[in-house]
Amino acid sequence: MRSYRAISVLVTGVALGSGLAHAEVRQATPAEVRGWQTKGTAVVLVDCRHPEAFVEKHLTDAINVPTWQMRTANLPRDTRLVRYCGGEGCGESVGAK
Repeated sequence: MRSYRAISVLVTGVALGSGLAHAEVRQATPAEVRGWQTKGTAVVLVDCRHPEAFVEKHLTDAINVPTWQMRTANLPRDTRLVRYCGGEGCGESVGAK
């Protein structure tokens, strides 16, 4: 499985229409995400890659919402959305390799 140095973490605020209002976007390490999961914090892993790449391999419990569908996806509100993609050049997981 691919390793990630940092992944984009979107902590949702209030979803409004096709966008998110009051959202905090920041970087998190995989260890930080695992820590949230260990503590029982609600985290949704969102694989933003193409569906074919998701079918081939993805993180356990991740859902697939390609980048172009993020604005219209029915994602939970007030939950940490951990977005990741294929690596360098992808805006969904800055710093991934």
